[in-house]
Amino acid sequence: MTDISLKKAFKIADKGIISITGAGGKTTLMFRLAKELAFSGHKVLTTTTTKIFMPATNQSVHTLISDKIDHILDVTQVLWEKTSHFTAAKSNITAKNKLKGFTPAEVETLYQSGQFDFIIVEADGAAKKPLKASADHEPVVPDNTSHLIHVAGMDAIGNPLSEDIVHRAQIFSQNTGLKMDDPIDEKVLAKAMDNEIKKINHLKKTALRFALLNKADDQNREASGSTTAKLLLNNKCFFDRIIIASLENKNPIKKIYKNKGN
Repeated sequence: MTDISLKKAFKIADKGIISITGAGGKTTLMFRLAKELAFSGHKVLTTTTTKIFMPATNQSVHTLISDKIDHILDVTQVLWEKTSHFTAAKSNITAKNKLKGFTPAEVETLYQSGQFDFIIVEADGAAKKPLKASADHEPVVPDNTSHLIHVAGMDAIGNPLSEDIVHRAQIFSQNTGLKMDDPIDEKVLAKAMDNEIKKINHLKKTALRFALLNKADDQNREASGSTTAKLLLNNKCFFDRIIIASLENKNPIKKIYKNKGN
């Protein structure tokens, strides 16, 4: 595919809360998207409703930590003089080099302040695995999310179902019917992703929903991505678009499959 921006692929306009769930590239997507939006003139906050690792300076030059929303908003006005993007969190878990994020209600308060064009939220945890199945309390997606992006790593295809590959592998097995140690294929992945998107049913009907099949780093994985996308579409999935990508590449978008004219 000719070079296409993440902003265009995800139908991002002028403002919104972008929530990222799943596994296999959430953090990479969050900071790459933030950089693109900031470069195009938007004011962007990256944060989490769960936990994320402390950003490296090439991901976010400024990281603000405070459990007081008013303080964050006061400092924000100063930071905009230096940058168009920064990260904020409620507290620092020093022993794990992680940040603890905000509640969905606090994210909404930050957005309603009008100081941010976009808030990008990592709304799920996956322990750096290619795939995950969410527990009952997951994912933690703000109600007023405008764009929901569910990520899966195509490097999981062909690997046996285990905790090395899938975060909460036992739940994944229950959801898909795949037995532990049996190989993960495109049909199983499509079923798992369909199950995950159906769980997130509290968003407004105007919210856009995307599947991102990441790590399509070679022709085989890209082909697996296409197979998975077609299975999702044939099953009348809830995704508006299914995007095959390799986020580590300069031009990340490989293919876009549209659902219902999207």
